[in-house]
Amino acid sequence: MGSAKVEKYRYDESVYVGVVGKCAACYYCMYACPENAIKDTKPPTVIDDRCTRCMRCVEACPRNVMQIIHY
Repeated sequence: MGSAKVEKYRYDESVYVGVVGKCAACYYCMYACPENAIKDTKPPTVIDDRCTRCMRCVEACPRNVMQIIHY
């Protein structure tokens, strides 16, 4: 996922973040989240009420499976 797309949707509440694809459960997304909005389940689960859409989890994901999802 390109950084331009991440910047476009950063803090945009019309989207949400979730796992799309085969997650390796490395939890880089969880460690990158400043809001503690990601549970350490397999695959990680985003707690939408806590998520501010800062997109740090999307940027941290080495497999690009943490993605921006449109409502």
